[in-house]
Amino acid sequence: MKIRKLIPIIMCAFCLTACADIPEVKESIPEDEQTVIAPPENGWTAEELAGVSYFDGVQLSYPITLRSLGSAYGVLMDFKNSDGDTIYSIGKDIMSLDNYANIRASDGAAELSPDAEITEFWSYFENISVNGIKAGADKDAVISALGEPDSIDDASYDAVSVYTYLDRNTGRTILKINVVNENDCVAVISLVDK
Repeated sequence: MKIRKLIPIIMCAFCLTACADIPEVKESIPEDEQTVIAPPENGWTAEELAGVSYFDGVQLSYPITLRSLGSAYGVLMDFKNSDGDTIYSIGKDIMSLDNYANIRASDGAAELSPDAEITEFWSYFENISVNGIKAGADKDAVISALGEPDSIDDASYDAVSVYTYLDRNTGRTILKINVVNENDCVAVISLVDK
């Protein structure tokens, strides 16, 4: 008889312990309230860049992880790219595929853990904003908001120029912006940590 009374208490304790590790749902910050700063004269650090970067209105933090995005976001699907790397598409809802991003994680595990550092985070849509720059912005706005890139390279097919920004402290690539040469507009924004 005593065990029957203890089972519900034990189950409640187990549920509360299991749920304690779930991150909160982060609220979307309206575009006019998002942080935008003058580009640092000596270049960006990964931490500074994350502080002015948003996915779907959620402010990013460094290092970027699924957990840091909040519990509203998860893996929608995964696939292998031409190099055999696993790419994950993340978002809120599989039915809203215009509001997702692709990521590559550092640990290379078969399943993406919530705390795996995201080494590449990109989107073709206007749902990623870096210091106010989104897909569709013109190249002059990119330089005005982010400063001069460390390099501008033509992609192998010459239709796109890739603006690359490096971390001023480590020299690692932290941002790549693909600008379509035909109309000088941003096509893809990639936050990178390599």
